[in-house]
Order: sequence, then structure tokens, then C-alpha cells
Amino acid sequence: MRVQTEIARQQLEIIAYQEKDRRKENDKAYLKAQLVMKYISERENMFILDVKNVGKAKARDIRILIDGKPAYEYPPIGYLIRKKDIPSELGPGTTWSPQLLYTVGIEAKFDIKIEWQDDSGELGSFEQRLIPVASP
Repeated sequence: MRVQTEIARQQLEIIAYQEKDRRKENDKAYLKAQLVMKYISERENMFILDVKNVGKAKARDIRILIDGKPAYEYPPIGYLIRKKDIPSELGPGTTWSPQLLYTVGIEAKFDIKIEWQDDSGELGSFEQRLIPVASP
């Protein structure tokens, strides 16, 4: 009987931890980014930065750095996007997709760092070197 009671107590602890993890997961936003290249013609491609929230919660206070600078100061974005155009929030499943303007001499690859807040109370972060991915 004592062994069964101990097993039951351990099972309840496991269930409680699983429920806590599930609730925490529902409070988290997960942002990811990719650089998409769309073929337009033999002489022209269009580049788009896709930033998507694949989490279950809203991302707030979003900060995007490209090669260590705010995104609106990065020339291929800065030519087209102003600081106020960069979203401060992204809901679950939503994407921000600005077109980038690349000119001769600017490589279509960069380091990106995205930071945000969500309901979990933890600072979220995504950091990666982006190179173009061809769009289907």
C-alpha cells in the first residue's frame, strides 16, 4: 500500500509539472526569420525578410537588429521602411514581410537578432545568419 501511495504521489507531481509546462508554452511567443528570394526575371530578383511568430502568444516590444544595427538603419530596409513601420507586436501566426532593396555592392546575407517580450515574463530571442532561400 505504501508503494502504491508513493507511485500515486509521483504521478500527481508529473501531471502538475506537465500542466505547468503547458501553461508556460501558451504564454510564449517564438519569432523566427528567413530571407526569401523571389525570381522576377533573368535580371531581377526580389528579396523579402519574413519575420513570423510561430508561438502561441503575442510578441511585444519587438527589437530587430541587422548586422548589429536597428533594422530601419540597415540600407536595404532603411530605403523602404521607417522606424514606425516596424511592428511593435506580432500575434500568433502573423508575419511581417518587408521587401528589401538590394543594390550593387550589397550582399544579400546578414546576421539578424530579434528580441521580444511575451506573457511568460522571459525575454525571447532569435539570432541567426540569414542567406536567401528561393521562394517556390
